[in-house]
Amino acid sequence: MLATLFLTFLFSLTVVGMWFFSFPNPALDKAYAAIDKGATSENFRLQKVKVPGTTFHHPSSVQRPAPEAGVRYGQPRDASGHLYYDTLRHNVVLHTEEYARDTITGKLTLDVMTHYVRIGNNGQVVEAVKGMDLRGKDFLQNCIVLQNELLPYQKWTDPTQKIYLRHFAKEKFNGGCLNPFKIGPFNGGTPCPTWEGTGYYDITFQQEQLKVKIPCTRSSLFYGTDSEYYTGLYYYTLPPSPTSAQPVAFLVYSKTHEQPSIYIITSKQSL
Repeated sequence: MLATLFLTFLFSLTVVGMWFFSFPNPALDKAYAAIDKGATSENFRLQKVKVPGTTFHHPSSVQRPAPEAGVRYGQPRDASGHLYYDTLRHNVVLHTEEYARDTITGKLTLDVMTHYVRIGNNGQVVEAVKGMDLRGKDFLQNCIVLQNELLPYQKWTDPTQKIYLRHFAKEKFNGGCLNPFKIGPFNGGTPCPTWEGTGYYDITFQQEQLKVKIPCTRSSLFYGTDSEYYTGLYYYTLPPSPTSAQPVAFLVYSKTHEQPSIYIITSKQSL
């Protein structure tokens, strides 16, 4: 009995110590901006793009065969991502969905409202189409699927990567996730995170760094490997455009049971 109490006390002390050790220091916290507030470097800016919908569609080029332009732009046959690239208008289209509301009561229904949102290379929504039934209307003509550039087992803690997780600050401990008899998930859900917290990321774009803070989770109790971080991040860069020499990239934050968000990285000159 005493041995069990001692081990429990020692375990609790270790957890508290690990949490305290990873608490962000004021200097680090000040240097990184909350991603929804945006961030800047010398020549570039990251800002949130406001789009409708509560879920982002995640197509693949297998579901939608790439046109001849897909070959010209080097789209992989098995490309998979959130964004379509219009090869004629040279901007992106995002397909989102949400449950529609009753026009009289305002309550949510089981009907799905579909949105096709076209985002200009300055981060502004230039066209938005919505409807309950958009079948037969091809809003994706001349589009290819942009490939997510982050690998399934991304090297998050490698400083040479384009998105580098410099620090993970533990904020909430989920002890129930350590229960060996915990059941699930069987339906494709995300693993139970032992730690919830904040990730401090360096995003390298055109040899410049944008520093942002984004919610992040980790499945391991103590020292985490790259595969144990659940960031919910996806990264896309646009092909070179004949109409603009300015480089453009998009960052998507999408996690199960959370509102997804999309951010654009572009030149300050495009303001």
